[in-house]
Amino acid sequence: MRKPLMVLRARLDDGAKVFFGYAKNLSTSGIFIATVNPRGMGEQFDLELTLPAPSGLRIACRCEVAWQRPYSARSDLDPGMGLRFLALPEELAAALAAWVEGEDPPKD
Repeated sequence: MRKPLMVLRARLDDGAKVFFGYAKNLSTSGIFIATVNPRGMGEQFDLELTLPAPSGLRIACRCEVAWQRPYSARSDLDPGMGLRFLALPEELAAALAAWVEGEDPPKD
């Protein structure tokens, strides 16, 4: 299941440079970042974003570019890249799943 997001800024950091894109939808396995300059297929980097209130869940994990959609003046679809989460900690994955499903995140 994917959950659409309002425009949400995401920080991508590969150690050499920081890139900001806009998250468009989110699932427990990955996220779509709208950008006219997507990273290369298979590139890995760190992702940070905070989900909208009231959740405020902060996601920080390694991710990989799984697919790209280049800009096209003929398309109504946003250009960007689909990112696959890598090694998402179990407790963060559970909280993210609850948010995507529209439930309150698990409590400690």
